Amino acid sequence: APVKTGLMVATEHEVIAVNTGSVFERYGKPLSASSSENSLKSDYDIMFTLDVRDLPIEIQVKDDEFVHLIATSESCEVIQKLKDTTEMIQPYKLSTIKARKLMQNIVK
Repeated sequence: APVKTGLMVATEHEVIAVNTGSVFERYGKPLSASSSENSLKSDYDIMFTLDVRDLPIEIQVKDDEFVHLIATSESCEVIQKLKDTTEMIQPYKLSTIKARKLMQNIVK
C-alpha cells in the first residue's frame, strides 16, 4: 500500500481505500489495443478517500449539478496543499488540478 501510505504522509489524515470494482471487458481501451493471453481484460480500480468529517470543509451544490468543496479553515495541511489561490475569494475552493498533481507525485 505505498500509495495509501504516501497519501497519508502527504495529507496527515487517515486514508480509506475504496474498491470501485471491476470495469467491463475492454472498457475505455481502443479495440486495436492488444491484450496478453492470460489477461482478464478488465480494469480493477481503487479510489483513495479522506473522511470529509475530518476536514474543515463545506460542500456546496450549485445549480443542482456542480459540487464545490469550500475550505472553512486553513489550519489543515491538506487544505494548504489543495486550496485554489487563483480566485481571490475566501474561503478558498479546493483545486482538482492540485489534487491530481499531489497524486501524481505520490505514485511516481
